Amino acid sequence: MTVVFALVPEPTSIGVSYPGHDDDGGETAGLISSAASKDPQGKKSKAVRRVGRYGKERDQTRFATRAYLRLAKWGSRTLYPFVLHIAIFMLLAKYTDWYEMTWHVDGADGEVTARFVLTLIMAVVTVVFLSLKPVTFLFKWLLEPSLGFLYSPETQKC
Repeated sequence: MTVVFALVPEPTSIGVSYPGHDDDGGETAGLISSAASKDPQGKKSKAVRRVGRYGKERDQTRFATRAYLRLAKWGSRTLYPFVLHIAIFMLLAKYTDWYEMTWHVDGADGEVTARFVLTLIMAVVTVVFLSLKPVTFLFKWLLEPSLGFLYSPETQKC
């Protein structure tokens, strides 16, 4: 698995643009205006910080950078497909005869190959579906419960 992650290119090599970076490559730390700038009435205005430090899909101009960020977003929620996919395929095996024919038909049969390919397609669709934000919203209580009530208020202030 380490080899797979080593093959993933860096976001900057793909062309991902980040808020807070000037066109000349200098970093402004996400500030839109400096603290010394003045508004039209001559008063000093405070520095305004941009929301977020990470590349956003809506800020990208190329399809490749948008796809890269979308896959990274799905990848950040891989706990949900990892845990929940087994329930979907166990229900498929229990209530349908999807996998039963593999015990009775020769492996060289075209129907076995077709079911294998369809199972792979279903697996990819299932992983993408379980990586979506609505699924994480529905199952967050189960997979990522809030444990704040276990700690004293003094510990939470630190």
